[in-house]
Amino acid sequence: AGVLLLLVSRFAAASDYFVDCAAGNDLYDGSLPTHAWKTLDKVAGHQFLPGDGIRFKRGTKCSGMLWPKGSGASGSPITLGAYGTGPPPIIQSDPAHKAAFRLFNQEYLEVQDLEFTGGEPYGVWISGDRGVLHHIYLKDLVVHDVTGELKAKESGLVIISPGAVNQHFDDVLVDGVTAYH
Repeated sequence: AGVLLLLVSRFAAASDYFVDCAAGNDLYDGSLPTHAWKTLDKVAGHQFLPGDGIRFKRGTKCSGMLWPKGSGASGSPITLGAYGTGPPPIIQSDPAHKAAFRLFNQEYLEVQDLEFTGGEPYGVWISGDRGVLHHIYLKDLVVHDVTGELKAKESGLVIISPGAVNQHFDDVLVDGVTAYH
């Protein structure tokens, strides 16, 4: 009798999800630019898996806080970026949200080619309260106009900070990030 060898991938097939805050529709599945989601709430309500990509349409503005759920894995990060032509997509938060972009106890994420504005007291806020969080890459971002008073070391434009005594980060890259106001 022969032996049947079945190899199963460690990860499910990765998917790209598209967001067009001007012309998208949250009833769509987000699987194509022509079936893009419209809101950051739709992004926040989805559990992303290793290797997944979240792509925002260039030249558009999304209101609220971008807080995607899920973590990537070693060699298979979740990526956030832009698609199409034109200026970078803008994520515009208001003082009702603590940040324009947030990650908490998440790892293996790469964020590139986005603009974040607003939030109080953070623009980009990455933290956690357990263990080691790996591979957080921020590349070619613009972060600006964060509101609120800078009262502590934990407030500001781009914050990557442990939220507990025994929590820390490994493999963090901040490259080409412009932060002001």
